[in-house]
Amino acid sequence: MVNFPDKNLRHLRHLWFAILFAPFLLAAQTDARSEAAYAYGQMMQFRLTAVTPPITQVTLHLQTSTFPAEYIVQPRFTQVDGRLAAQHDLDLTQIPLPPFTAVTYWWTLTAADGTQIEIPAQRFVYQDDRFAWQGVTGDEITIFWAGEDETLGATAHEITRQTREQLQPVLGLVVDEPVTVYVYPSSASLRSGLRLAGLDWQ
Repeated sequence: MVNFPDKNLRHLRHLWFAILFAPFLLAAQTDARSEAAYAYGQMMQFRLTAVTPPITQVTLHLQTSTFPAEYIVQPRFTQVDGRLAAQHDLDLTQIPLPPFTAVTYWWTLTAADGTQIEIPAQRFVYQDDRFAWQGVTGDEITIFWAGEDETLGATAHEITRQTREQLQPVLGLVVDEPVTVYVYPSSASLRSGLRLAGLDWQ
């Protein structure tokens, strides 16, 4: 048996205490639900609920490849018995996003004592949800297409694979960079999707 000096034993007891309670502290800090939903070309809604100490300010951060800078807004919020609820509605008719844009968002909370609490970032792809998309992936190429024709996805994947080298300089792709392609059911549906995103294509 190894005998520890009393001083070391006290340190071990404190360490054991910290280990026991650390998971509960972590759970309290991360007791939050952050989610986003949207109607294509109309509205994108961000919601947060969390159990926190008294909060004086809530900040929502958005990043996309199409925004020239980080989009920051301080939405209104409520807090009752420590439970906070915040929501922000982004009007996509005023701030349009191209279809299939990757959106990263997170929240920063400012507590009454000045402490900053950051809710971990989340990411989603703003798909044109007017259609039900199917997908196939292989050779670092992902194809999404609308409809039930399985051969369409396979054909589009093969064409993209064969022409990838020619497409790289045209699309500004890095060699071996993963490629994602969306195939609309018709040119008319593609045009309408772009127009809802504030874009046009002839």
